[in-house]
Amino acid sequence: MLKKQSAGLVLWGAILFVAWNALLLLFFWTRPAPGRPPSVSALNDDPAGLTREVIRLAQDAEVELERQRGLLQQIGDALWSQRWRVPTAAPPAQVFHQFHFPAAVVVEDDLEVAPDFFEYFQATYPLLKADPSLWCVSAWNDNGKEQMVDSSKPELLYRTDFFPGLGWLLLAELWAELEPKWPKAFWDDWMRRPEQRKGRACIRPEISRTMTFGRKGVSHGQFFDQHLKFIKLNQQFVHFTQLDLSYLQREAYDRDFLARVYGAPQLQVEKVRTNDRKELGEVRVQYTGRDSFKAFAKALGVMDDLKSGVPRAGYRGIVTFQFRGRRVHLAPPQTWEGYDPSWN
Repeated sequence: MLKKQSAGLVLWGAILFVAWNALLLLFFWTRPAPGRPPSVSALNDDPAGLTREVIRLAQDAEVELERQRGLLQQIGDALWSQRWRVPTAAPPAQVFHQFHFPAAVVVEDDLEVAPDFFEYFQATYPLLKADPSLWCVSAWNDNGKEQMVDSSKPELLYRTDFFPGLGWLLLAELWAELEPKWPKAFWDDWMRRPEQRKGRACIRPEISRTMTFGRKGVSHGQFFDQHLKFIKLNQQFVHFTQLDLSYLQREAYDRDFLARVYGAPQLQVEKVRTNDRKELGEVRVQYTGRDSFKAFAKALGVMDDLKSGVPRAGYRGIVTFQFRGRRVHLAPPQTWEGYDPSWN
């Protein structure tokens, strides 16, 4: 499933397509121009022959264009099959039941992917298999606007309790669990309910590996215009398969992440907004309830909606992001005991 294509195949495919277009261009240049008016003598000599020639030219052009379209489709299919050896646009049931793949990446048809999109999933796939506290790997950061991420750390990954979607990896075992009750619509919010999540987390990146260009169908474009179109798509290739990602395993991550968050100095939201205490490169803003979370989130520009009590990109109630060049953790008290599903 996760087998890369060779660069040579891409190059030869591109050369073949360019050569074919050159031949097509030569074909048109060696034919009478359909838009050129015939001479008076030609009309007098054989007007019916001219009509036949124009019709033949149009038919030949149509045939050649159809051949070109077919050739382009063959090149695209060959490149994809050599790269991943999986069918395109196959539903999960077909991927798992008919083709028997152990995992699949779910991608909506309105997503653009980063250069290291597949590298990212290839590296996190073993982690997903080994850690039962994980149930997905997502390419998306809900708070991934350019000014809210650290562009110098494209390799940075997190655990999140919120199901991000928008390009995500799942195992066959999870599909077997979810398939019998899979909803007909709104499956993303359905995935965010406690009875589906069961306390499990996803992996998500600091900088998104997908970007949506689908304005239609998303709250009539309002949510897209206000938020989605500003998400930064990573452009720097990260060799994730060469990195040690064991820090994302639950025990190690919880120990180190919580120590970092609650070891950071606490700062009032107003002082963060006005950039006071600039010498503090990492700070914590503490909320104590649903209303204070939403107010502080709005003040700092992060997504303020909650699904069954879980904030977007949150882990153990903590939302981590960049604000005016420093790391900010919007966090509950250290005595946090879990999500309240009534925060919705």
